[in-house]
Amino acid sequence: MCFHEVGYHNVSMADIAGAVGITAGALYRHFRDKQSLLDSAVSDSFERLYAVTSAGGGLDAMLTRLAEGTVHGRELGLLWEREARHLPAANQQVLRRRFREVNQRLAEGIGEHRAELSAADADLLGWAVLCALGSTAHHTVELDVPVLVAMTSAICAVRLPDAGEAATPPGDTAGLAPVSRREALLAAATRLFGEHGYQSVSMAEIGAAAAIAGPSVYNHFASKTEILLAALNRGTEALWLDLHEVLRVATSHGHALDLLVDGHVRFALRHRQLMGALVTEIGNLPLAERNQVRMAQRELITEWVSLLRAHRPELSQRDAHLRVRGALIVIADVARTPHLVRGPAVAGRLGAVARALLFT
Repeated sequence: MCFHEVGYHNVSMADIAGAVGITAGALYRHFRDKQSLLDSAVSDSFERLYAVTSAGGGLDAMLTRLAEGTVHGRELGLLWEREARHLPAANQQVLRRRFREVNQRLAEGIGEHRAELSAADADLLGWAVLCALGSTAHHTVELDVPVLVAMTSAICAVRLPDAGEAATPPGDTAGLAPVSRREALLAAATRLFGEHGYQSVSMAEIGAAAAIAGPSVYNHFASKTEILLAALNRGTEALWLDLHEVLRVATSHGHALDLLVDGHVRFALRHRQLMGALVTEIGNLPLAERNQVRMAQRELITEWVSLLRAHRPELSQRDAHLRVRGALIVIADVARTPHLVRGPAVAGRLGAVARALLFT
């Protein structure tokens, strides 16, 4: 799937036609343009998900079918998370509604299996299951149905902490603006990239959001790519700093992972747009810079995997990698889902789900 591999804006209809061995003219007889092809790809994937979650047989059977579908087609996670935002607003709304219907089916299955859960709890766990499966689109590690079933079963079985009272997530408070014009531009760009996607934001829009006149933007950043790289480097370095602090104070490998989960949840909730850019926008960098950021992220993941294997030596390298990737994407995706982060005690509940993936 070309969209999954190189991104919507980096592929043409001719590229897609060549990938499937037909002419561009033949492709246009089926799809009027690239948007309609993307819409069809995501819609068809959601229909398959809906069929899987509607087939009955209980929660275990549902999770097995979901795992099997992921092994045979892991690209949906990136298509939905990164590419679907390039569709018209009306199409996105239809897809969101279908996704919520899929999750409703899954949440109902979880609720039937665990009658003590509230509807909100089952909804959160359903989203986490889909996010964990969607995390497989972000890497090429070989997939295995029993491992994916074990991961999703652990999510469905997690004991969530008491809800308490709902609170405004830290990242929603406006606060004060920095005096530095460069920092104001960086903050505005990060927010706009998170809301609209890098490709849909112009330098003029970034300047306007930071209350800086057009040409003055270039006194601080030579290009939009330079702003994106600065944002991604800042986010990656912040996560590295947290890891070093954790390693300094941790008393065991398990304790280190526990602290890392808390730190990652805290970062994701406070910097949701930046976390979104770290997940979805790296592909917009030039090759050399893209490889640099991805290498830093891979090395960070390797630290998590090494800690997990030291804590749970029975896990293979592959299984530990799948669990770490799943936990990180669940945190990142749930943190950027408005109705979930406005729920009660979201940090503790999100941390509990991530720990279930790692420790169960």
